[in-house]
Amino acid sequence: MKAQSATAQMAKLDTIISAMLLRSPITSIMDSYEREFLQGTWEIQYNGTNTAVTFPRLSTNKRIRMLPAGGTARTMLLYGNMMRIVNYPIAGPQTLFKVRGGRWENLTRTIVVRRTSTR
Repeated sequence: MKAQSATAQMAKLDTIISAMLLRSPITSIMDSYEREFLQGTWEIQYNGTNTAVTFPRLSTNKRIRMLPAGGTARTMLLYGNMMRIVNYPIAGPQTLFKVRGGRWENLTRTIVVRRTSTR
């Protein structure tokens, strides 16, 4: 619960700081951690279903987003080893944590984002 609250607070602060400095702290952090998602193929596992995902870059703020196969791109924020996905695979924000390279899980392990290949 504290992690979800913290990520929400960081997103609000990012908006304020971006207006003052004309540079987003979250975008700077994401630039350091996004490389992992741009390599190989990925999927999200939820409720017994595996859905392929890609990570296209949004042209306006230059951040990567999560794009599930057959769906629409979703906001994804990286805070180092913590990820916040908004409204996917269920409504509301989902906070996942890096377990190891290529694997991110929520606390209950009901949502898993994982790399399925390195090519």
